[in-house]
Amino acid sequence: MTDIIDPTKTFRLLEERIAKTTNPRHLLMLHRVLDHAMGEANLDLDLVMSTLAADPRYVAWGAPADLSPVGRQAVRTFYEATIVKGGQWFLEMEMDRIVVDDDTIVTEGFLRSLYYGADAATRGFPVDDQDGFYLLMLRMLVVWPFDAEGFIKGEETYTAITTPDFFKKVDTSEVPQKFRDFIAAR
Repeated sequence: MTDIIDPTKTFRLLEERIAKTTNPRHLLMLHRVLDHAMGEANLDLDLVMSTLAADPRYVAWGAPADLSPVGRQAVRTFYEATIVKGGQWFLEMEMDRIVVDDDTIVTEGFLRSLYYGADAATRGFPVDDQDGFYLLMLRMLVVWPFDAEGFIKGEETYTAITTPDFFKKVDTSEVPQKFRDFIAAR
C-alpha cells in the first residue's frame, strides 16, 4: 500500500527543474522555493522564514482572511497557529508545472492534505466525525514573487475543486502513524 500522502512529491519537480537550470538568479529562486517547501514539510519554521523577504505578504484568493497574513510576525503566527498547531502541515503538492522568470515563480499541481476532523470543522469543512480523518484534494496554483535579493515576497494561491469527492473521510488505518501521533500529542 502506498502512503495516502507523500510529502516528497512536493520536491520532485522542483529538484528536476533545478538540475537543468543554468541561470544563477533562477537557481537561487528555485532553491528558495525548495527550502521553503522542505521547511513546511519538516515543521522547520526557521527554515521557512529564512526564505522570505523582510515584509512578506500572503494572499489566498477566495479563502478566509486568516489565510492571508501580511508582515513577518503575522506570517510566522499563521504558520504556528494554522499550519503547525492547526494540523495542516501533512500535505503534498504534486506539481506538474513550474514557470520561472527573473521576478516570479509559478507552481501548479494537485494539493492533497490530511485533516483531523476537529481541525477540518474549524476550517468550515463538512465533518461528521470530529475524531475522524479527512483527505482534502484540490488543484492549486501558487505565484511566488521575489525581491531583488532573491527572497520570496510572499505567496498568492488560487485553488479549485476538481472532483465531487474533494473532501472525504478516510479510514484511520490509512493515516500515517506520524500524523496520528501528532494529533494524539496535542
